[in-house]
Amino acid sequence: MNRERTRLDYVSRVERVKEYIFEHLDDDLGLDRLAGVAAFSHYHWHRIYRAITGETAAQTVKRLRLHRAASELIRSSDTIKSVAARAGYGSVEAFSRAFRSAYGEPPATYRERTQLSDRPSPDRKKEIGMYDVEIKNLEPLKLAAVAHYGDYMEIGRTFEALMTWATGSDVLKEAHGAAAVYYDDPAIPPPFPRTSGARKPAWWSPGISDRKPSPATAKSG
Repeated sequence: MNRERTRLDYVSRVERVKEYIFEHLDDDLGLDRLAGVAAFSHYHWHRIYRAITGETAAQTVKRLRLHRAASELIRSSDTIKSVAARAGYGSVEAFSRAFRSAYGEPPATYRERTQLSDRPSPDRKKEIGMYDVEIKNLEPLKLAAVAHYGDYMEIGRTFEALMTWATGSDVLKEAHGAAAVYYDDPAIPPPFPRTSGARKPAWWSPGISDRKPSPATAKSG
């Protein structure tokens, strides 16, 4: 029981730190500061964080800053230099290398390929940012889900909470893959809420359905 309580405490601290990272992406997010948020020594925290998430806190910060940069490239008219600076890079060259490593193409190409347009031109050769749609009938699955409210571009934050809980609950050892379910039209302007959910397949063993992620509220069903 003590071991289980300790594990859940560690998962809760990881979730708290990830929430802090999301809220402070423009701030100094060094190991000492994040260890302070978790209320651990930096050495102890480094080991715990990596064991639960599979990456270091520095890698998480870099990944989330690049994810935000990708969103800015799509949705804003900011220069690549400005986007790079906000992501913590001192030069466009360094940002481009990191971005290409993460997304498979340089930021300028990514922006050109994916940038959304509210007024597509009649002579446009192809739709930008669209995916092929395939309808499949699947066998019933039992899923663990975390509700997401607000901007669909921020659903990655909800997936972070879900995956942290899934890792700490040993769900990842038995289930693979994830899905996002979007209930509303993304074109609906605020203040109308947009509802979606991050879902992960979960094959529950006896008693595991009683485990609830905190602070993110996961549901199975």
